[in-house]
Amino acid sequence: MAQVPRSKFVNWVTNQPQILGGLLISVIDPPYNAKGDGVTDDIAAINAAILDVSAAGGGTLYFPAGTYAMSSSLMPVSNVNLQGAGPDVTTIKNTLTGGPNPNNITLLIGSTFTGGSHLDQLPNTATTYLVNSPTEGTNTVTTTTHADAGNFSAGQTVIVSGDAHGTSWWFSSWMTTVVSANASTGIIMLEENLPVGGSRITRVQGLLALTQNIKVSDMTILGTNNESIQVLGARNIVLDNIAIRPGSFGGTSGASHSFAGSRNCWMRNSVSYGVILDVLGCFGGGLINNTLNSGAIAVDGGSQDVLVGGNTVNDPTDGNGNNFHGIYLPGYTRRVRVIGNTIVNVNNSFFAGISSNGSIAGDGNHIIIGNTITGANTTTPQGVVLDNSVNNTIVGNWLNNLATGGSLSNGSTGNTVEANTFVGVTTRYQISSDSSIREPFTAGLFKFTSNAGATPSVADGHTFQIVNSSPQNVTNFTGGVSGQEIIVQFGDSNTTLIVSGGLFHLSGGINYNPPVNTLMKFVFAFDVWYELSRVTTN
Repeated sequence: MAQVPRSKFVNWVTNQPQILGGLLISVIDPPYNAKGDGVTDDIAAINAAILDVSAAGGGTLYFPAGTYAMSSSLMPVSNVNLQGAGPDVTTIKNTLTGGPNPNNITLLIGSTFTGGSHLDQLPNTATTYLVNSPTEGTNTVTTTTHADAGNFSAGQTVIVSGDAHGTSWWFSSWMTTVVSANASTGIIMLEENLPVGGSRITRVQGLLALTQNIKVSDMTILGTNNESIQVLGARNIVLDNIAIRPGSFGGTSGASHSFAGSRNCWMRNSVSYGVILDVLGCFGGGLINNTLNSGAIAVDGGSQDVLVGGNTVNDPTDGNGNNFHGIYLPGYTRRVRVIGNTIVNVNNSFFAGISSNGSIAGDGNHIIIGNTITGANTTTPQGVVLDNSVNNTIVGNWLNNLATGGSLSNGSTGNTVEANTFVGVTTRYQISSDSSIREPFTAGLFKFTSNAGATPSVADGHTFQIVNSSPQNVTNFTGGVSGQEIIVQFGDSNTTLIVSGGLFHLSGGINYNPPVNTLMKFVFAFDVWYELSRVTTN
């Protein structure tokens, strides 16, 4: 078993030696003799090298420059890192484009499940056990048939999940560890409290072996007719400086990447072309500092506490060339941090730069801060959309060239929306009657100029002063959002509020000329400003 000379490990950016640690083996050296010519089937040589590195206690398998063709998935095992010579210098290609799932996935990092995994897409192949609807926040599940709990033991890793997408477990999904299991009562005590519960949790499945602690770096992964990369039921996986290419580079336009049912898995500093980067039913980990040329980011299936940060999504599509959201947070997903991303050229009225679509009560609680979203035009695209998504924080985003900056609908309540910047946005906010903003506007005095005109703006504000050097009729305050409350202080007696246009509902139903130092409070509802109170002080 030949080890790679340290000089062969070179960082493709800095041209300096880079060592990932442990045993170092090259797939092209004897006795493996992989060809990397893009034609020869190298899967047997690669698998033999993986087994040798694993048997030695772990290390790094090095892929020098070349294209490594394989007739089935590349499947590293725990503690075996894969390192290439750089994206588009080292390329991994699965030639089994017409084979059965999952063997036609190019890079597959997965644990060993009892009876097979749900992503085999073969109905009823996985051995799962039905559970009664558990209570969110508790640390137990009860098997419907009590004796089934006897199939689990302390220290075993399990997936607790629903079956909203198939006959075997799917989402919501949660990987955790068994503390104890009682075949008499059916009670399985878990190491952590369940972040999800209710009727959407239907089954539990054991992992026979947990795959973990793998870094894949510095190479290109070509797509097949299925997925380019899938990480399933694994832990502590890092994909770093990877390029994912579908289409003419080896697969269909729908080839994609997914973390599924996993914990603390990361993709970073990588680039993709026309694919969706998907985080399905995962806890922790995330996607950081990646560039997507077309494609999109999706965090779904019950994923929680995931970080999506510093990514750039150019021309968002669904992986098949159709317009899509830039960052999509649907289906049972909670507490995702979406920070400092750039989404460019959002191009359809049905889609947004960032969209959170809840499925059940409590979905949301996302932090959406410091993102830049640019639309293709000002007639259809949207910036940030919340649909049945609650208690989100949307602060400090730059929204540019859009039809709508922020849209809240279908019971999206308790959201903090503040200090967002709008440039060339037709409508800043659209808020349905059953949705709401909490603490929406910065307190402080916003002084109108002496020439504010008949329709001064109150966008993004709370307290305003009107001062006019000559008589001025005011017919409306523009820029209001449904539910917004404002306080207006009149610094002179030159302003008259006009009710005839129907945009002011004032006490007594008549025009009002406030004396100097009058304070009036209004609320905006149904496109009308309703007077709540008035007081004049000396």
